[in-house]
Amino acid sequence: MKKIISSLTLLFSLSFTFAQDPYTLWYKKPAVDWQSEALPLGNGTLGASVMGGVQQENIILNEDSLWSGNENMRGAYSTGPTGDFGSFQPFGTLTVDLSNQQNFSQYIRKLNILDGVYTCNYSANETEFTRKYFVSYPAKAIVLHYSANKKGAYTGTFSLTNPNQAKISYKDNSIILEGQLANGLSFSGKAVIINEGGSVTATEKGLEVKDADAITVLICLGTSYIPDPSKKWKNDANWVDGKIDKPLIEASKLGFDKLKADHVKDFGGIMNRVQLDIGTTIKELNIPTNERLEAYQKNPVDPDLVETMFQYGRYLLLSSSRENSLPANLQGLWNNNPNPPLGSDYHMGLNLQMSYWLAQTCNLPESDQALMHFIQTIAGTSRDRTAQKFQLEDKEFKGWLLRTSQNIYGGQGKDWNPTASAWLVSHMWEYYQFSLNKEFLKKEAYPLMKETAEFWLQHLKTMDADGVNFESSADQVDKSQLQGVVAGTLVVPKSLSSGNKLQEDGAALENQIIWNLLDNTAQAASVLGDKAFAKTLKEAQSKLPAPKIGKWGQLMEWMIDRDNQEDKESFPAHLFAVYPGHQISLKGTPELAQAALKTMEVKNAILENKQPWIWAWRAAIWARLGRGGKAYADIKGLLQYNTMPNLITTGPPIRMEGNFGITAAIAEMFVQSQNGEIEFLPALPKAWPNGSIKGLRVRGDKSVEISWKDGKLESKKVY
Repeated sequence: MKKIISSLTLLFSLSFTFAQDPYTLWYKKPAVDWQSEALPLGNGTLGASVMGGVQQENIILNEDSLWSGNENMRGAYSTGPTGDFGSFQPFGTLTVDLSNQQNFSQYIRKLNILDGVYTCNYSANETEFTRKYFVSYPAKAIVLHYSANKKGAYTGTFSLTNPNQAKISYKDNSIILEGQLANGLSFSGKAVIINEGGSVTATEKGLEVKDADAITVLICLGTSYIPDPSKKWKNDANWVDGKIDKPLIEASKLGFDKLKADHVKDFGGIMNRVQLDIGTTIKELNIPTNERLEAYQKNPVDPDLVETMFQYGRYLLLSSSRENSLPANLQGLWNNNPNPPLGSDYHMGLNLQMSYWLAQTCNLPESDQALMHFIQTIAGTSRDRTAQKFQLEDKEFKGWLLRTSQNIYGGQGKDWNPTASAWLVSHMWEYYQFSLNKEFLKKEAYPLMKETAEFWLQHLKTMDADGVNFESSADQVDKSQLQGVVAGTLVVPKSLSSGNKLQEDGAALENQIIWNLLDNTAQAASVLGDKAFAKTLKEAQSKLPAPKIGKWGQLMEWMIDRDNQEDKESFPAHLFAVYPGHQISLKGTPELAQAALKTMEVKNAILENKQPWIWAWRAAIWARLGRGGKAYADIKGLLQYNTMPNLITTGPPIRMEGNFGITAAIAEMFVQSQNGEIEFLPALPKAWPNGSIKGLRVRGDKSVEISWKDGKLESKKVY
């Protein structure tokens, strides 16, 4: 990005120890609150939350497979270290005691989200200190480096604590952690200190460093978890050697400079695929991020902050989801609590899906691979329990369904969410559409898509003429509105809609999800030559009720026209057909698109439930409907009401799908690729009259680069 900086601003920035840019989060004080102020680092598997204290630095460590719980066949939702469903567990906290560094000044901590490197600078004892941290995917290690402009500046103690009663020992220059959760999962970690000058001594309290010129700390963490139910999810082999000892030995040979260069090449190479410029706000760039956010919340004019949030969503997903890792959970990869909110689990009704809306459009296929593998795993563990619940007489059972909450052992909790798996496999079709990887479609995606579709071909309810057999949990149902329902119409039975406890045949949201499933699977079947099944799917799809327009011009949420214009709680999730679905569009179904707009306008005016996922989904829907100004208003809403000083979104608690979802929505404002067409600047707000974006992906295995001036497309390139 080209930024024009005035000489006055340049002189101002020189008073700091680093150059200002929109992709550096920075602060003048250490973090006090973990949730709202700690800065996250990660490589998909390993995570670190950095507090940035001077005399005592606390770094909260995480590894994505450290989970309590089990297969939880009962479906109960008991979380925490000993619960059957379980929770994502913190691995421990590395404490760095540098109590001799008193009366520090000129403090700055910062995180560059384009290269994934955290830096902390300060002065103490007439010495300038620098810390650089990152989590390396190539080295499979957390790397910490401490340096100073004077020799012998570092004297202190490195120690480790763990909330699950792990055994911690200190020997030579190493910290060794070994433990086992109540479910039998073994976990182990090792930190090695490499000192330049001075000495390292192991004591009962930790590793004591004395008079060192510089220090490099390498940390590897692992568990015995493997995604294989036939082995009871646990690896009996010498997993410690492969996950901890070998990576530490190899990393120790490289040295800090090489480790950092390899990390930046890997992480920065992925992050820099996408470049966005929607304007410059020099003044705000020269104040700390927390103050910048406060200023925005009072006066929301800061295009660079929107750029930051866009790239931050990409940063967080890349840091918490990579090849060979588990997907991002509700808190991404970061957790400091043995009993975190909602178990820090995988929520299947929306949250996991929203977290990956950005993966393909924002050029992060590496992150999407974690989700693809996870879908395969949980599908395999869900078949038997689904059959026990939904088996039909005299029919061979096919398919798999999910409950709302999922752990990493195939365990599920809370209520059954029948359409969740249908929504989830749509991501597999999206993966194919963007990559055109036919081998992936044939071997991984299509078998699960077909199996899911087969379940619904068996379980869709066939309506009688005029809806005589219509069922609802509502106290009163005006069945006269069902006159004209054609015999043979197929609907999702006892279906739900967002924020409403009503169970009723044919709710629009779940009908739309199944329409989407049948449509995607029919296309996949055609690509692979399964013509007979494609025909079967299209016939069933044609029998689903089409979206309908209600009495006040709205897109109807139910088969009965009862939508309440004064409802201040529910979100219009039945606009799934607009986004992330493709059943309704401005060009293809203009009347339905206008009804969707009417629904959004009414709900936009009265909605009081401010949650990160709501801002994000709403912004994406507005973008699909060509309303850039409305989408921009929801971006502002997320930043004003649900964003913490470290720019992570909160409900509370942490709701990281807000970060992920808003990035996806912003991408939709610039480029859309639905139904075989690419549309440039479909929802550009007036607030961004000039700009450019490069590297967004479109369906068909292509990338795009565009620029615009005075709100009009100036150049475009598809490559």
